[in-house]
Amino acid sequence: MIPLKKEIKMQIELTTITPTMAKTILLKNNYNRKIKPYQVESLTRDILSGNWKENGDAIRVMKDGTLLDGQHRLMACINADLPIKSILVTNLQDDVMPTIDSGIKRTYNDQLVLRGISYSGQVAAAIAHMIGIANNNPNRNKMATYAEKNKLLEQHLGLIDSSSIAHGSFPKIGSLLAAIHYIGVFTGHKAAADDFINVWRTGEKSYINDAARFTREYLIKSNGGNVGLNANFKTKLIVQSWNKFSMNEPMGQARVPDLYSIRGWTKKDLGF
Repeated sequence: MIPLKKEIKMQIELTTITPTMAKTILLKNNYNRKIKPYQVESLTRDILSGNWKENGDAIRVMKDGTLLDGQHRLMACINADLPIKSILVTNLQDDVMPTIDSGIKRTYNDQLVLRGISYSGQVAAAIAHMIGIANNNPNRNKMATYAEKNKLLEQHLGLIDSSSIAHGSFPKIGSLLAAIHYIGVFTGHKAAADDFINVWRTGEKSYINDAARFTREYLIKSNGGNVGLNANFKTKLIVQSWNKFSMNEPMGQARVPDLYSIRGWTKKDLGF
């Protein structure tokens, strides 16, 4: 009689993973994607700030000890030098790799929809713009975790109203205009912020050589800013138009400074 081959079943447990355990698991990290440093940094901040939550996402390990999923979480555990709780799945067969992370990841917009937030897509994108402006870097928003964005929204709930006001004011930049409107209100320039959005919506100038109207017309001539304009240049130009508009300063050339900032809006004001 031919003996039956013993089936090795995967094991699932909720466990506390220490930095030492994380280092051991990472010793066989052979088949994962390229490390994203900003993702490790973001998760590290969540752990250090107490925002880490055991949400059912698993760290997955093959039967030979090879790590399949969880490298960023394990590295964050090591960086924070604190233990984390996570589901740990071990003894996975070596043919499951193609099925890992094959689903569509829930976005921050999806989370806001589930919470019933109005203008969720615009709010989510506006938060990213607010982070970038406070950090003088249009790409800085990639560093923020969903938990951090939730805290920011709690501190700046007026952004929802600003998103409503800016909605539909100009194609494809509504979220940036919403962020600028909120920052304008936050920094004590509500009337100017309302006028700024009105200019973008109607094209009616508010003063001679109106900076908002100039920028609006410039984008229209370049097909809404979608042809021949670098994305960072475009966002900086719009932010620059607000800085000038809020001071009634003229604008007649599409030149922007290296700075990507708004007076009175700092990382401290952002709360991040």
